[in-house]
Parts: sequence; structure tokens; C-alpha cells
Amino acid sequence: MSNKRYLPALTALTLIAALAGCEAERAVIVENYPFTAPVLGGRPKPSPFVLETGNIKGIVHGKEGPGQPIGMAFVTTGSVSANAANPQPDQVEEDVDNNKLKAYVMKDFGDGNPVLVERRKREKPGGPNWEDKYVYLKPGEFFLEGVPDGIATLSASYGGVNSQQTMVEVYKSNTRADIKIPLYIPGPVQIENSDKPPNVVDFVGTTPETGISATVQIKVNDDGTRDITVDYKPNPPDINVYLKAPPGSAGTVIKGLNIVYSWSGIVSKKYNELEPIFIPISPIVVAPAQDTAYGPQSRITVPIGSALIQSVFGAVDPATNQPDPPPLIVCTMRFVDENGFEVLDKSFNPLEVATILRRL
Repeated sequence: MSNKRYLPALTALTLIAALAGCEAERAVIVENYPFTAPVLGGRPKPSPFVLETGNIKGIVHGKEGPGQPIGMAFVTTGSVSANAANPQPDQVEEDVDNNKLKAYVMKDFGDGNPVLVERRKREKPGGPNWEDKYVYLKPGEFFLEGVPDGIATLSASYGGVNSQQTMVEVYKSNTRADIKIPLYIPGPVQIENSDKPPNVVDFVGTTPETGISATVQIKVNDDGTRDITVDYKPNPPDINVYLKAPPGSAGTVIKGLNIVYSWSGIVSKKYNELEPIFIPISPIVVAPAQDTAYGPQSRITVPIGSALIQSVFGAVDPATNQPDPPPLIVCTMRFVDENGFEVLDKSFNPLEVATILRRL
């Protein structure tokens, strides 16, 4: 018995049957005789993919809980984002259906006590009434609309501070309205018995994060002298230091830094340290911060290569007269402000940043 698929003969009778509305006959003919598609109406089209979505409503709050809302915090799932509400009492208007994307209004949530809220227009109305076109958010509350059905990963950030991730299960065509995201912003730094904001700075990080690599070549001449060549990667051997003012700080202006090189020999294990080397730089402003947020980030590019590095990598142990090069050199930096004083961190200690020069 033949296993070949049955194909209807392309006859007048089969065409008439297809044109008359026999869907099964039409589908088979179009599939096997594509040139008939313009006459019979084309091949059936697959149903379009529909992404099921839901909504998330919650609040971003500080260490004290929901009673300490954080307005304007940025909330995101990675694909859907919004800012937490921050209603302004001096911009209140009447709650009427005017299709505004955002308005600050007074809203009674059923307890007889109207409160100031931020009203936002929704992409899809949540019900039949005109009020359902909007979502009403108290300070610190957020509303994410159109979040894909399933598990969403929420996070919030404000003033350079990031929250921990919160896992939320989203149900299609429903709103999760019980989400709380804690975001602990440090309190403003203060000088005891003083109303003047301190000029303190926080360390953020360095690049390259792993420091500088160095390839050392030593050539011994006939007269016993040695020529030492150091090749750096990256070259020039510059370190970028990132700083920002913590909440409440007035920031500072940095005009130089002191660098101290220290190391231990690979043979002698003896600790060595050079005298501080002052390096003047063009003034770098570390901008002030608000009481509730870090200031913007500043970058200082520090050239840590020095002619002294060559002699250090070519060190000789005086006791044995054997080569005693260090595997790495620690480079510790302290910063100097425009008045010649050392820059302090938020604990009011001299701000120190260290990186390394590693011998390959």
C-alpha cells in the first residue's frame, strides 16, 4: 500500500468546492498548489502571539518603614520602569477627567480623609468609571503597568543607593498591590556642635580594578652595572579614582595627592616604604550632596608610574647581594584639598585609596 499523502486533483470540481467555502479542501489545495493562493485567499495565517501582562503597585520606603516614603525613587523590573510618586502640595488641582498624564490632587480613599496624591493616567483603564483611567499614588508609591506574567525581579534606586532585589509573582490581568521595597539611604554626615556641612568624600572605586601590570627586564652590563626597563599595561600606568560626596557633605576641591610606595622583597621579606611623593593635579571638584542623596561622581586620573619604580623592581638584597625584586608594589594615595589639607572620609579620617603595581 502506498504511503504517499493524498493530493486532490486540481480540477474544476475541486476549485469550485474550495471557492464554495470548503475550508479543508481549500487549505489542502493552497498548501500543495501555492499559485492558487491569490484566487483562494492565501494560506491560513497563524494566530498572533499575545503577551499576557499584569501590574505591580507598591511603595519604596526608608529604614523606618512605609512611614518614611522615598518619592522619586527609580523602580524597575528591567523591562518596565517608573518613578515613585512625589506629590507637590503647592501644585494641587481639582480631580477632574482632563486626560492629563500627571496631576497632583486630593483623594479620599474611603475613610473620609482626603490626602495629597500623584494621579497618573493609565495605559489601559482599570474599570468603567472615568476615575479608572488613572492610578492614584501616595508619596513613595509606584505603579508598573504591563509587566509580563510570571516572576519579576524588582529593584529601586535613589541618590546613588540601590535596594536589594525583590522577587514578585505577577498574575495576568491583575494588580499586585502589596509590594514594599526598603531602600536604606545613609543619614547626612554632620560635624558635632556645628551647623556647617563637612567637606568629606566617599571612595567609590578604581579602574583598572586589578591595578597595573609591569614587565621588568634587567640587563647586566660588562662593568657590573644594570639597565632596568619596565613596561606597563596599560601604558601609561594611570589609575582612575572615583569619588563622591556622601549625603549632607559640602564636597571639596582636590588639587593634589601624596603617594606612598611600599613593598616586601621576595628574598629578604623585608618591608620597605618610600617617602610620600606629592603630585599636583588640575583642580577636581567633588560636588556637594543633598541630605538624602549622594552627590555626582567625580574622577581623578592618577599617574602612578615613577622612575623610582625601576629601582624598586631591580632591588638587590644587601645581605646576600642577590636580586630581591618585589612581586608587587602597593601604591597608597591620600588626597589634598585646595587649602593644602588632607581630604577626609565620612568617618573624618584621611581618605586613603590603594592600588597595586604587579610584576608579571
